[in-house]
Amino acid sequence: SCVRGSAIGGAMDYGDVPSEILEFMSEEEEEESVAEEAFEMEWGCVIVVDNVPMVGKEKYDKLVGVLHKVFGKTQGKIVRLEMPRSAEGKTLGVAFVEFETAEEASRAIRVTDGYVLDKSHVFKVSAYETFQKLGALSEQWEPSAKPEFEPRLNPHSWLGDVSHRDQFAVRYNNETEVRWVERAGPPSLAYGGEREKEEGKYWCELYVQWSPQGSLLATFHNPGIALWGDAQFSKQGRFAHAGVRFVDFSPRENYMITTALGGAKQRGAVVWDVRARKELRSFEVSYLPAWQP
Repeated sequence: SCVRGSAIGGAMDYGDVPSEILEFMSEEEEEESVAEEAFEMEWGCVIVVDNVPMVGKEKYDKLVGVLHKVFGKTQGKIVRLEMPRSAEGKTLGVAFVEFETAEEASRAIRVTDGYVLDKSHVFKVSAYETFQKLGALSEQWEPSAKPEFEPRLNPHSWLGDVSHRDQFAVRYNNETEVRWVERAGPPSLAYGGEREKEEGKYWCELYVQWSPQGSLLATFHNPGIALWGDAQFSKQGRFAHAGVRFVDFSPRENYMITTALGGAKQRGAVVWDVRARKELRSFEVSYLPAWQP
């Protein structure tokens, strides 16, 4: 059911009890402190079907049968189906369908949204919770608060080097360093994880990799990937992916894919939006055993 009750202690309020019932209650019962049932409404198993035909009383039962047939094909058990009607008894073009579980309701939305009953009636199916949110919107438009401007770090700052030098990254022991290639003399240090060392941390735990355009440096850690850029090698974002061992960027570095090793993994490969620092999609990855010569 979509209604869950949780008992809370308190005195019973008899203000709404009819007088003919109070007459048969003892004084002890009236004064007794009992537990009241407080219900928390959960609407995850209810869906809303819009663009349902508007019919009168004579066709109501037939339309209910049609809807039961359509939504019965979603492999979910229909608990209740209601269609609100006008004072004249005509349906209003919307139906509410309750399933036993939220999973059944979600599957019904996926299967029946866009269902073509006829040319004039194409179902728009959504979760009741979405319907509630839309109904709670104010009729008066209110502009959203303008966020404070945060200047984006310049990931191409190294291209403005007056000496036109290149950079390269090197890993040895537990050290990670980015160095300038000098025309005369040994390479000079650009950044070696000094901020991280002050906090007692390693800048990189495993290994590093440049992005295709050289604007980002990826450092590999057991919990995931971190990206660094600009002249100070500031952190551009962290991307949690346990056991990650490979990273590939799109040509313009807007997206990247991280891959983890070690048997079948539900999040074996993950696609990321680099600028938004957001996971877009993950894939299960299974590895075949290596061929033995």
